[in-house]
Parts: sequence; structure tokens; C-alpha cells
Amino acid sequence: MKKELCPLCGSSNTIKIIWGVSCHSEELNKELGNGEFIIGGLSIPKDIPTPSYHCYDCEKDIILDFEKELEHTISLEFSIGGFFEGHTTTTIYREENKFYIKISHFYTEKKIEITKTDYFGILNRIYLARVLEWKERYFDPYILDGEQWHLKINFSKKSLFNNKTIFETGGSNDYPPSEYWNMLLAAIKIAESICKSKTDY
Repeated sequence: MKKELCPLCGSSNTIKIIWGVSCHSEELNKELGNGEFIIGGLSIPKDIPTPSYHCYDCEKDIILDFEKELEHTISLEFSIGGFFEGHTTTTIYREENKFYIKISHFYTEKKIEITKTDYFGILNRIYLARVLEWKERYFDPYILDGEQWHLKINFSKKSLFNNKTIFETGGSNDYPPSEYWNMLLAAIKIAESICKSKTDY
């Protein structure tokens, strides 16, 4: 069984959590004995995201369900760069029933309208990187200048992950687990390629 990587520490020492089990069958007891999953509880939690996995290394519960956050996302802004080359900011947002990508770098800015399918497709890829469970700050104190990045998401309703309408994370020369970080960068590249295909950016 493939292990889910922890979005906080990057460990694969995780186990699946199942909910709502009222009785144990012989097969279930065997799987429990083999360490394939653990039982979270008899009732499924309400009004909070339901954990799907647990990390034994950092003791974090991992939440895979982000459908409500996807539905209520009104903008997502990702900025990355350094002192000398400047920062590139990619913003994916909606205004009423229209959807846009905007890319800014120094004093240049390009904005295009995109389809609803592209909008939710890009956001879905970003959320699959477990960004809502990343630490608030990543920082390497031993590197000067280098690369800085920042991710900010605005919701139309409070997120179940932090009970706020804004989620932010960022870093300086330090990053989330590489698998998830690369998933975010790949999604941003898709947004940039869509923008480039329709503009001279």
C-alpha cells in the first residue's frame, strides 16, 4: 500500500485513518494487526476537516479533503524570486462569473481571462500539493538573500483548515517537502503557459 507523504515533515511513516466503524470483522482485525490503518472513531467529525492519514514522525493528522476550500477560493497569489532578479507573481482569481490569470514581474503585468475549467483545474492541482497543511513559515537562517516565496489564498467563507478567510504561507531559502513543492511549481507553470499562449508575456 502506497504511503501518503506528510505535508508538514515529508515523512512516509504514515498510516491511513478510517472512520465510522461500528464492528470488527476478521479481515478488518487482520489489516489492523498488519498496521495498514487505524480507526479514527465511530462517528465522522462534523464542521472540521476529517483526517485521512496520521504521521507517526511529527504526530500530525493529514487531511485530504479540500472540496469546500476549492469551491470558496476567490483568489490565489504566488510570488517567488530574489533581490537581484526580482519577484514573479502569479495570481489566479475570479470576479463574479469571470476567471483570470495575472502575471506580474517588475513593472510589467499581463492579465487574461480563462475558462472556469482552467481556473478550477489549476487550483485543484495546487490543493493536491497539500498547501493548506503547510507550515506558516519556512526559513533557512544560514543563507543570505537567495530565494523568497509567498503563497496567499483568499476564500469567500472561512476555511475549515484555519477558521479564517485568508491562508498564507511563505519562506526564505527553505521549502515544504520536495514532492509537494514541485507539485505547486508545476501547477504555477501551467498557469503561466496558459497566460503565455494568449499574450506576449
